[in-house]
Amino acid sequence: MYAAHNTADDVVECPDLPEGWPTNDCYIGPFWLGWKEWLAARGYTLTLDVVSMDFGPGHLQWCIPPTAPPASFPYAHRPPNDTINRSYDYVPNSSIGWAKDVLQRDTALKIVLTGSDEYRVYQALLGLTGPQPNTRCLGVLRPFAILDTCRPFSFVALPRWGNAAPQWLHTVGEVMQFMRCTSQGLRLLHENRIVHRDISTSNVLINYFKPAPYNIIDTKNSVQEFTRSTKVEDVYFCLFDFDISDALPRDVSVKTYRSDSIQTCYGTVSYHPPDAWHGEPDYNPFAFDVGCLGNLYRSSFPELIPLVPLLAPLFDKMTTWNVKERFTASEAADFIERAFAALPADLLGSAMDWESECCSDPDVYWSHIPPDVLARWAHYRTPQPPWPRPLLAKIAEFDLGWRLLRFVRRTLGA
Repeated sequence: MYAAHNTADDVVECPDLPEGWPTNDCYIGPFWLGWKEWLAARGYTLTLDVVSMDFGPGHLQWCIPPTAPPASFPYAHRPPNDTINRSYDYVPNSSIGWAKDVLQRDTALKIVLTGSDEYRVYQALLGLTGPQPNTRCLGVLRPFAILDTCRPFSFVALPRWGNAAPQWLHTVGEVMQFMRCTSQGLRLLHENRIVHRDISTSNVLINYFKPAPYNIIDTKNSVQEFTRSTKVEDVYFCLFDFDISDALPRDVSVKTYRSDSIQTCYGTVSYHPPDAWHGEPDYNPFAFDVGCLGNLYRSSFPELIPLVPLLAPLFDKMTTWNVKERFTASEAADFIERAFAALPADLLGSAMDWESECCSDPDVYWSHIPPDVLARWAHYRTPQPPWPRPLLAKIAEFDLGWRLLRFVRRTLGA
């Protein structure tokens, strides 16, 4: 199912990337148009064309592709084109282009710099050719091919999926499926020694999309139509976006590996655990990923805890400040799977109460679980940090203080 690398041919006539890409996310329609014939020769027909615009003459746009026969997993579900006159399709950034493969399946093409960390991550994912698990819940958007060029960049071909915010989910089963898929995705990455480094709600996709100009309300309604009309076990979510990820040697330990803590300055900071808030000179990127995913769950789904009390110990074990006691990705995925399996079928269909008083404060959500559950899982609750940590965190709030603490701790080996 997964294709090997394509060989690079002479592409002298094809344009190079615009100056400043991708920093300024500049308009690169002419770049994609210049590669259209080259990509078509390799089985990928871009949906880029000149379209008429209300506000001016013809302009290069990603067009709504024709509706194709349903494709099997891992390709996404897609509704038939509606009768509304929508002339162009939304693309999230200049690194992405839309195409149809030789079987008319909807495909995303991602520009990556050849030899970069991101490129090596896709190489590692491309090499995962083993059978899929029974759940099919791979949890990671895997490529089908890497199209190398004679320029310093390549095109990565992936199935096209769509965006889905956690708050768009309607039932307990949908939320648990979201956590099942994303935790299994992180386990898959870590088992292959890939660290993500930017886990956030914007970097999760669903196996459904509706090609259209960007409209958040229309997208939300369309996704909710799909999830409500589809069995929960047939709705899949995955992690993607490996711009700042890295593929590490296969022999490193997920428990003891350390990287320079400067790396924690990148990504979606609102989900970051406090692993480098105290001037630590290095950190464990695998534990950091787990903390980010745990913070995503805890901030998105605290309302679920009164219905699924086991999420309280899960959230704390994924986000505890004591990194040595934090779950690994594999432990978190196993815990979620057991919690999911224990839920009665009628509860899975229950609607989420997004107006619940339960919040992401641990003291609040632990107060919402039954006494017997509290007694059994109290040892999973995050303990109060030792007194120096709040003081060090206060100093590290200032850039100079953080750099000074890093220098002192690196020098002292503390």
